[in-house]
Amino acid sequence: MLYKIYPGLLFLLLFSNCSEHKKTNSNTTDNTVVFATQLPKKINETSGLEYFDGQLITHNDSGDDALLYGFSKTGALLETYVVEDAENHDWEDIAMDDRYLYISDSGNNFGNRKNLKIIITDPAVGFQKVGVINFSYALQNDFNKRKKHPYDAEALMAVNDHLVLFSKNRAALTTQLYLLPKQPGDYQLSAIKSFDAQALITGGDYNHALQLAALVGYLNDTFIHGKIYLIDDQIAYLGSLNFTASGTKHNYETRIRTTDPKAIKEIKEEFNQLLNHSNLPERDIQYWGKQLYKEPIN
Repeated sequence: MLYKIYPGLLFLLLFSNCSEHKKTNSNTTDNTVVFATQLPKKINETSGLEYFDGQLITHNDSGDDALLYGFSKTGALLETYVVEDAENHDWEDIAMDDRYLYISDSGNNFGNRKNLKIIITDPAVGFQKVGVINFSYALQNDFNKRKKHPYDAEALMAVNDHLVLFSKNRAALTTQLYLLPKQPGDYQLSAIKSFDAQALITGGDYNHALQLAALVGYLNDTFIHGKIYLIDDQIAYLGSLNFTASGTKHNYETRIRTTDPKAIKEIKEEFNQLLNHSNLPERDIQYWGKQLYKEPIN
């Protein structure tokens, strides 16, 4: 999965042309890792990131409780904040201004959610919930479950008096820009701009001094299909085999078994590299469970 950075979305230009709905291309830049650290196990699907009071603040995607995590630059978990009277349906991003932290509960993978919202929290009192911004899309009439639609949003920014939401369009690989007020209430959103990102936008941030926005996204959804099985660091299996009825009885699968300590050491290092440092998307038990069941698997 190749990530791209999209600088060059100057909001002064965007806000001065809010009535236009033409597609606009922006510059893309391959990402460069400037800092990396191993996150605590509790943070298993970090989705948004902010900085407050000497801590990096993040949260998990759907499947976790309504929790924010504070951790250090070395990856040490410093604090867990409970956002009372809130639920993590599908938290995708967070944004901050001088007073509040906003949680974007805007994930809508299958286009069937009717409870999209942004939760307003106050960092000064332990990220206590102080309000909710409910929203829907003005053009959405179909709420049937489907994979490709334009009503998923995973990037949130706080810019002056507005919150800015960017959508994730799996069909057209475009992103739409939506504006929301920072006040609690119920709002129906219409796109202000459409950008031909040719990527799935998953996050973003805004630099007030430069009046510059940067979006991050990926270009494809490729993931490894090869299988690696490590048993007690003594036996390794590599190949195409799934431990299913089809995989073990009916399909023509391939596999290699080894007990060579040197080979197992190299396989383990490769496994950990893919698990912890790869840009490939992860598919955990909750992801596959959501494909089969309406309720998430706990």
